Amino acid sequence: MLERLGIKQREWRHNELWARFGLEAIKKRHLFSASDADVIRNAYRLRTIAHYRTELLSVKQVERLLRHSKEFVQKAKEVT
Repeated sequence: MLERLGIKQREWRHNELWARFGLEAIKKRHLFSASDADVIRNAYRLRTIAHYRTELLSVKQVERLLRHSKEFVQKAKEVT
């Protein structure tokens, strides 16, 4: 997404990527809303749980994440 907006960087850290997306795509260009940003934040949170903790994600959490992710990807396609 950021590359399509003309923002290129050879390597990103998670926090840098998130901060730059928030600044460029949400605050400056108003391409996405705060609720769109929540989708990314929640996806990262659930990814961290799934990869690094012993607790399991519920079917409901995963289904909601997939639905919101598909909606986000569709919006990203429309924006760029």
